[in-house]
Parts: sequence; C-alpha cells; structure tokens
Amino acid sequence: QRIFFKVLNSYSDEEIRRIDEFAKKIRSTAPNREKEVNLLSASFWGLRRDLVQNIGFLDEKFYPAYWEDLDYAIRAKRAGYKLILDPQTFVYHGKINNFGYGKVFLDHFKPFFFINMGRFLLKNGPTDIVKEMANWYIGLFKEKILR
Repeated sequence: QRIFFKVLNSYSDEEIRRIDEFAKKIRSTAPNREKEVNLLSASFWGLRRDLVQNIGFLDEKFYPAYWEDLDYAIRAKRAGYKLILDPQTFVYHGKINNFGYGKVFLDHFKPFFFINMGRFLLKNGPTDIVKEMANWYIGLFKEKILR
C-alpha cells in the first residue's frame, strides 16, 4: 500500500503525464487480483453505503487528524466487512513541492499523531493493526534516511 513516488512539482500536463507513466509501470508489475488486507489509508477508500449505515461515520474523537482511518477499519472488520486492496490502482496521496505552508501544516499536526495514537490504543487495545502501522512508519522512516 506504500509506493514511493517523487513529489509533484505542479499539476502541469508534464507532471500529470509523469504520474500516469508511473502508475502504468506499477500496474504492469502488480498482480491483477484484489486481496484482503488489515488496513487501508483513508486517502483512497471506496465505501459501501451499507457500511456507513451499519457502523456510522469516523469517530470525531480523532479530530483533527490521524488514526481515525485505522479505527474505522477495525470497526468495519468487527462488523464483518472485508478490506479489499486493488493492486492495479495507484493513488497519489502526496504534496506538491511548491506547497508553501506544508511545513507549518505538518508541524501543527505532528502532536496529534501521538495524542490520537493514545486514544486509539485506549479504545481498541494493542491490535495487530498497530504492529502493521508501526512497520509501515518504520519503512517510511528508513526510506527517508536512504534518500
């Protein structure tokens, strides 16, 4: 669910072509069948209406950011739903290099990662998803070190 892609410089035609070519390359190497997973980033969810009707909306205790999608994934799984990943789909959930207030935005939200991790653990306990999420962040950290 994590593929590193060089940050966009703009939304120019050239940059859009670059992201399309990258997505095409990913699709050519990815298996052509869906698979069940334990968590999905909310940045690329497609939800069924009956899921929202059965378990409700995101838990507002996680406002303004972080861990709400993992909490929702656990609630969905407990209600009997499956989380399905389509490896043929590429979603760019990133930023643009010249996005001026990006650092201010990140600095503002950083504390909420840890605050909401505590809320998540109090609500759900130490689930396998926490272990999976920790491995995801460790991979992200290692990738930044290697650059």
